[in-house]
Amino acid sequence: TNIAEERDVALEYVSTLLYQAGLYIHAHQLLEEAQMCYLRSINIAERKLGTIHQTIATRVNNLGIVEQELGNLDNAQTCFERAMEICETIYGPTKEAVYTGIPDAMLTMPLRNLCRVLEEKGNVKRAQRAFEKAMKTFVDVYGWNHSVVAECAHNFGNTWLILEKHSKAQNCFIKAVRAEENAHECDNIALARYLNSLGIVLLKTNNPTLAAEQIGRALRLDQNEFGEKHLSVARDLINLGHAYKQLKQLDDAETVYREALTILEDQ
Repeated sequence: TNIAEERDVALEYVSTLLYQAGLYIHAHQLLEEAQMCYLRSINIAERKLGTIHQTIATRVNNLGIVEQELGNLDNAQTCFERAMEICETIYGPTKEAVYTGIPDAMLTMPLRNLCRVLEEKGNVKRAQRAFEKAMKTFVDVYGWNHSVVAECAHNFGNTWLILEKHSKAQNCFIKAVRAEENAHECDNIALARYLNSLGIVLLKTNNPTLAAEQIGRALRLDQNEFGEKHLSVARDLINLGHAYKQLKQLDDAETVYREALTILEDQ
């Protein structure tokens, strides 16, 4: 590849080879090596395809994922924003692009990744702007009842929870639950997580009866998925204990706290 690169021949082949190598190395968690393969692949591809191309967007997005895994969050943000900009330049507004044959991932994945990295950076206000845009985009692409929409609504809710805007957080968590439970293939593990979040915010707004209902649903889902001795089950039991405590059902609270403690001690 070095000779071909130096002589400016077979660049498209070399670029693809480097990208495929990067994917393979990335899958084996050799992050710095994958980073170098992606960077070289992008640089060579730009010489052949220009800077505004679907291929460049895909590879820049994957470079962003590696940068995030390496802890280079600013670099990751830059990659995801660039991938988004390329896609928007090529495809135009999502509301129009969704009716073409463009793969859904090209319209949603860079934005989804940008939301995640902004959340990890703790940049709540910037993350909220990204989540707001993402919600509109994902609903345009997938409709309301989809796991990607549910995940976005839940994570958007978490940003409101950080800001102690409990009503806004609750609305987001309700949307997440509804989107997931009505999705074509409901992810019960994710649904349990969303129900837990809804339960927690209900506790914060002094609605322990409703909170206990949501957390109880989460507990049953996790028990069905994982059995009785899983950390997710312990989490649900602890949160259920908090609800019972608010309801002054102290014996019930003690019972579930003890069950959770037993699970944690066995880990």
